[in-house]
Amino acid sequence: MAVTLLCLTTLSACGFALKGSTAALPFKTVQLQAPGNSLLAAEIISRLSSKGVALNTVASSAAPRIALQDEVRDKSVASTTTTGRIREYKLRQSVTVQVLGDAGQVWLEPVTLVQQRDFAYNDSQILAKEIEEQALYQDMQQELVLAIMRRLDTLAKTPMPASPAK
Repeated sequence: MAVTLLCLTTLSACGFALKGSTAALPFKTVQLQAPGNSLLAAEIISRLSSKGVALNTVASSAAPRIALQDEVRDKSVASTTTTGRIREYKLRQSVTVQVLGDAGQVWLEPVTLVQQRDFAYNDSQILAKEIEEQALYQDMQQELVLAIMRRLDTLAKTPMPASPAK
């Protein structure tokens, strides 16, 4: 017990934080603008609600807006055998994120986040490889959500621009 407490105290003193643990965000409500087929939106909503941030569905409300754009999943052949059979695929998932303040000011410039994985393919194990592919896409999705949350955390550490007087 004492050793565990000592280790935790030492780690917290050096600024260590567990992956996925984040500081409070500078807003209590947010609008999420995402395509209807967005794979990341539900996970981001879940992460935001766990931090006490409510999702505002009224577009005219005075709440910052997180915009997810150009969300793409891509699969391409990375290598083939000498007989032309696929040996390896390259999986890629990307999304462009931008955060705008309640008055339209840019809090976070548009940034494209990309995750990619290579995986070996064997057509004699089709079902197993399909399951592996889905697991890799899920892992990339989690990494993208964490990257978005880290960028939102940087907003918590920098002062937000003031809204113009009306």
